[in-house]
This record gives sequence, structure tokens and C-alpha cells, in this order.
Amino acid sequence: MRTVSIHQPHYLIWLGLLDKIAKSDLFVLLDSVQYKKRNFQNRTQYSTKDGSKLLSLPVNGKGAQPQSTPIKNIRISDHSALKKHLTTLKHRYGKTPGWHLIKEQLQDIYSLKHESLVDINRQLLDLTLSCYQINTPVINSSDLNVYGKKNELLVDILQKVDADIYLSGNGARSYMNPNQFNEANIKVNYQDFEHPIYNQGLPKQFCKACFALEWYFLDPIASVDHFSDSSSPKGSI
Repeated sequence: MRTVSIHQPHYLIWLGLLDKIAKSDLFVLLDSVQYKKRNFQNRTQYSTKDGSKLLSLPVNGKGAQPQSTPIKNIRISDHSALKKHLTTLKHRYGKTPGWHLIKEQLQDIYSLKHESLVDINRQLLDLTLSCYQINTPVINSSDLNVYGKKNELLVDILQKVDADIYLSGNGARSYMNPNQFNEANIKVNYQDFEHPIYNQGLPKQFCKACFALEWYFLDPIASVDHFSDSSSPKGSI
């Protein structure tokens, strides 16, 4: 039974999406759909002593929403932001054990003059999966020649990759129409994710939904062990 999950490419993914990828046999980056402003396609959240804050990459998003610009065509508009983000991450996590394990790889990624938002998102995704020792293959929807919108598009993708099970985020229960999936003989499972609590080294209340590498920076052993122990067998979420 082949379990497939699908999601838009995010900048420095959070633990919930990492968990979904870990529980899949294949993950499809949905880069062929419309870019959404004020979403996490170009921003991420991290913890500070004053609570959570955002890192946002400036993109050529003007007019993107009404013109239905696909994510794959979104470009980074200010490359100096990459250097600033790396500096911010170093200031926050530079003394952590995980930072010293991957600082060269991070520097290599952030030193490149990325034109495409999807490009840097994919490189950071690959690094995150490698750190957490998650071997799920990743492909882009734009490489599959798929069509349709909403459920129709998801079903087309799933059929193209020979999926038996679609692993959906739990929030999709309210709007998901299972009939189209049933007709395609694809079972829908909903992710059961409980956010882990880890020591952020800060005096304030725990900040949820921070980027997944934060936990790896702070405690590389416990973070990797968590996904090794808690990821469900593929096909039986």
C-alpha cells in the first residue's frame, strides 16, 4: 500500500509537515498551484525570548494572487534577505549543538543567489529531511503534467504516482470531499499529529509551530529519536 502526501513548498517547514512526510512513501511538492500571500510559502516561524517571530523572504508577489501565478514562478526579489536570515539564525542558534553539525551546509544554501522561491525551499527541505534521517522521496507536481483544481487536482496527482492512500492534514476534514477519492479507489487517511514539546531555552511559554530545524539545532539526538520512534508504518496511519 503506497501512502502519498501532498503540500505546497514552505520556507523552512514546521514539525507538522515533517511528520506527514515521515509517514509517507512519497511526498509531492505542490508547486504548480497559485501562490498565496501572507502564507508560509515564503516565511517561517522561530522562537525568541519575546515569543515567536517570523522570517519572511521578499518575493515578486505583486499581482500574483489575482493573476493566479503558480508557486514555481515566484522569484525572490531581494537577495540580501538571505544573508540577513542566516545571520538571524546564527544569532539565535549559533551556540547550539545542532548548529555546529550543519552550519556549513546552511551557509552553502544561503550563499547561493537563489532566483526561485521553490529552489531554496527545496534545498532547505532536503537538508531538514537529511538531518532527521527521513528518506521519503520528494517530487514536484509541476513535473507530473497534472490538471484540475482542489480535490480533482489531488486525485490526478495521486493517480499519476500510483497512490493507494492519501495522507491528508487533519484540518482538511472540514472541506475534503471523499467521494472523488473513493471513485479513484484511493483511501484517505488523516494525519494524527501531536506537537512535541522541547526545551527552547527561553523563559516564556513554549512557542509552537516553529521551523523543524529549530528542534534539531537545540537537541539533535532527541529530535531525531522522536521521529525514529513515532513515525507510523507506511500505509497504516
